[in-house]
Amino acid sequence: MPFIEQGVMPVMKSLIEGGVHGVLKSTFPPLTCPAWFSFSTGKNPGKLGMYNFYRLERESYKIKRFDNHDVADENELWDILNSQGYTTGIFNNPVAYPPKTVDGFMISGFLAPSTLSNFTYPKSLKGKLDSVTGGYELDADQGDRFTAKEVVKNCHRILKKRTKAMKFLLEEENKDFMMLVYTGTDRMSHQLINKMYSEDANEAAWAKEEMRKFFTVLDGEIGELLEILSKEEYTLFVMSDHGFHRRDKGFYLNQWLINEGYLTLKKPTSLLGKLGLTQKGIASVLEKVGLKNFVRGIVPISIEKRVPLGVIEGKGKSILDLIQTGGVDWSKTKAVALPGGIYINTVDRPEGIVEKEDYDALRSEIAEKFKNITDPRDGSDLDVEILLREDIYSGPYVENAPDIQFIIGGYEWGEIRNIPADRRLYDPLKTAHHDENGIFIATGQGIKQGEKIDGASIMDLTPTILAAYGIKPPGDMDGRVLNEIFETPPEFHVDADDTESAGVEDDSEGYTPEEEKAIEERLRGLGYVD
Repeated sequence: MPFIEQGVMPVMKSLIEGGVHGVLKSTFPPLTCPAWFSFSTGKNPGKLGMYNFYRLERESYKIKRFDNHDVADENELWDILNSQGYTTGIFNNPVAYPPKTVDGFMISGFLAPSTLSNFTYPKSLKGKLDSVTGGYELDADQGDRFTAKEVVKNCHRILKKRTKAMKFLLEEENKDFMMLVYTGTDRMSHQLINKMYSEDANEAAWAKEEMRKFFTVLDGEIGELLEILSKEEYTLFVMSDHGFHRRDKGFYLNQWLINEGYLTLKKPTSLLGKLGLTQKGIASVLEKVGLKNFVRGIVPISIEKRVPLGVIEGKGKSILDLIQTGGVDWSKTKAVALPGGIYINTVDRPEGIVEKEDYDALRSEIAEKFKNITDPRDGSDLDVEILLREDIYSGPYVENAPDIQFIIGGYEWGEIRNIPADRRLYDPLKTAHHDENGIFIATGQGIKQGEKIDGASIMDLTPTILAAYGIKPPGDMDGRVLNEIFETPPEFHVDADDTESAGVEDDSEGYTPEEEKAIEERLRGLGYVD
């Protein structure tokens, strides 16, 4: 934690010195989804069926994006606390849309499509958030439509609004358990960490200074929240759902699969496809002439969906677009790379060609070849770590995971899944990305002081928080109670095995096509989707 060591974050330093701290291991992959769901359920992704924001549906070739509907029947932390008579307040949980019906409140984070959606439970909170923040916003605008300086400015604006909302909730809507989430650290890191390593000395110095400024302000904002908490006794947990890592080199994974004969594309049949027109490219032109919103308002969604979405990172055709528009020749495709990893086109899929008896050999063949890929620029070793789904997950949904996952170059390389026109295998990446080393701090009532913990997992948080309330965690959780952080090991007064989830608060069948596009654009802007 360099900023803490440099004295930039005295408030965070005081929390560490007054409590227990250590590295918090995230899920694999270390992404917002599945990490936040593994946190709230205490379960590994194999018990939830979530391995990324998206997955390739087994019964079809549809791309499924996860949201709160997928844990509607799961007993999350707040469900269990509610069942034992404790009220809960959940603010800005990134993946909690639509919000669940809780005894208290739940305010969705950036997977809510807009502030016009029902992103709060109860609904009456929307107006209050608008009032106290001067216009509530879901997230800092990001993506290639914004310069780095604009993103930094957006992050500072949102940070101030987050703190205003949190102070209001702590003072006026206080509950027995409160979870408050800042996401600006993630947005700033995506945007600036790569630039901190730039060969341009001025750019690197600017990025480092902007990161220092943001974390300085954040530390002060946390201090303001602690002032409110100081009026009563409390136990505080500080966590991140993942860590961050420089990731400025990209490998075109689907192009590699094409080169090796595992993936075959169809030739474009539509005029738009042949011309290479995408929604992103068209939108860029329309925006420059001031017609983007007008055209979006008059073009039917059925027509708009026929135009591929386009890409953020890298050049070429998006694999999601190609699947959407029928551009993959499944009859000749053995494997395809999507967000999360490589999927084998097995015969239990509609046009699958890989027989069950050939699966293990093919997967091993692809994994071994990919493990030995070299840097397309100079032929040097890329240090690829291969991860097979059964080795990292357990539970009823393991077969829904990508067949092959990997870490390239210790996280410094990222896979680019779109298809470049010139068949190259390398491009630089703009956005930094995650690694598995998050942060953990516990302090306050009943917590030891000045100690360090090793081996904590994000799945341990919910069992540990329940234990702090005297609730024995359900037996199906993979996480453990971190007994070593407590001055006295918690005593259980009740058992949480019989809890029933309250379900999702939702007035619709799900996202509209327009809302789904808004979410995808947001994920692209953060580098989660090509």
